Amino acid sequence: MPREQEVDVKRWRARVRRVASRLSTVYGDPRHGNVRNATDELFYILLSNRTDPRRYPAVFSELRRAYRPWRLLLTASAAELEALLRPLGLEKTRAPRLVRIARQLQQDFGAVSLNRLRRWPIESARSYLLTLPGVGEKTARCVLMYSFDHDVSPVDTHQLRVLLRLGLLPQGTTANRAHQLLDEWLPGGIARRLHVNLVAHGRAICTPRNPQCETCCLRLMCARPKGALVV
Repeated sequence: MPREQEVDVKRWRARVRRVASRLSTVYGDPRHGNVRNATDELFYILLSNRTDPRRYPAVFSELRRAYRPWRLLLTASAAELEALLRPLGLEKTRAPRLVRIARQLQQDFGAVSLNRLRRWPIESARSYLLTLPGVGEKTARCVLMYSFDHDVSPVDTHQLRVLLRLGLLPQGTTANRAHQLLDEWLPGGIARRLHVNLVAHGRAICTPRNPQCETCCLRLMCARPKGALVV
């Protein structure tokens, strides 16, 4: 991949469209358990961070059963909430963070809900989400994309790894810089489709260790395998 200033963006967009189309054919644009309700989605993503994907869906379901409507978090027992989150680890960080978020939403909106953000301009909604305890760029963008249908790309570890291996981002690109580049370079309307399928591909084939390059549907588009054709 050439340096950023040398990228032919028109050619790059054509290539990323081919990647998105191929992945969509193989994986079918899964939602990965993400939900439409923005407050639910926020807590779901926070539980998924730095967590085995086989564990957090069940814990999130337990959290919803115990504390939804989310105003119940305002009076939650710290010990009980920590016990519920313990299978994910970091429960002494996660539990008070959820309570602090609930308190901030109650203070700002009069309800433990993000529904008002649906009517806000995207940058205003993004900026507000980033003020919430523990919410970073990827988490904010997941809420914007999955719950509000905004055309933004949340760069997680899977997406970043696959894009780097494909040569679609310069080596050494950080997640923060990837967000900026994708905002600038991605063709309109494909951010969500590309993201969900890159996550699926990163989990199934393009894994951190021992990626299954010989069975990869993107092998002929990839910069990683020896002898691959980079298009």
